Formats: sequence, C-alpha cells, structure tokens
Amino acid sequence: MINEKAKVSIIMGAYNSENCIDTAIQSIIEQTYTNWELIICDDASTDNTYELLLKWKKIDSRIYPIRNAKNLGLARTLNHCLKYSTGEFIARMDDDDRSYPERIQKQVNFLNNNSNFALE
Repeated sequence: MINEKAKVSIIMGAYNSENCIDTAIQSIIEQTYTNWELIICDDASTDNTYELLLKWKKIDSRIYPIRNAKNLGLARTLNHCLKYSTGEFIARMDDDDRSYPERIQKQVNFLNNNSNFALE
C-alpha cells in the first residue's frame, strides 16, 4: 500500500531560464497536493537564474536551489537533484513548463490505484 500523502520530490534542471522559470515554479506552488519538495539545480547559468531561485526559497521553504560549478547538461543535472531528494515519488519538471494545479495529485492518485504499474 502506498501512502496517500507520500512526499513527492519534483526535480528541475535550469539553465539561463530567468525569463521563464518563475512561471514554472509558481505552477508547482499552486499544486493542490501539498506534500512536495522542489529541487532545482542551476546548471551554471550565466544570467540571473540562480538569484531567482534564492528568492523563491525565501518565499517557500519546500524549494531547494542547488548549483553546478560548471555546465553538466540536463541528465547529469537531474541526477544531481536526485542526490538531495527525500520523497517517495519523483516527478520531473522543466524550467520552461507549467503544471496544471491538479498534476501532482492526479499522479499520486494514479500510483496509489495502480501499484503494479511500472515503466520499462
């Protein structure tokens, strides 16, 4: 049985996304499912992306900004995020995307109702 209020670790890589990342983060904050953490790794951006992440951390303590010392690419950046995740579930989010408010709730409900489901 999966815990219906399990923590979801949402991981996001970000690179030079100061013009779009606010929308992505706001859409996670507005989720109807509230037991989540958002781990965002800035992949050595040359703009103000990391400074924006620090601002969001002050707004919502469930947001965890981290930073790569050099540009590693998306796959390695997401793996860096996973090192810090504490959730039972992992969800992906892109820095230029937006999630509907019920996204995480629907995904958790699906996993609760389909415990044998696996992607291979």
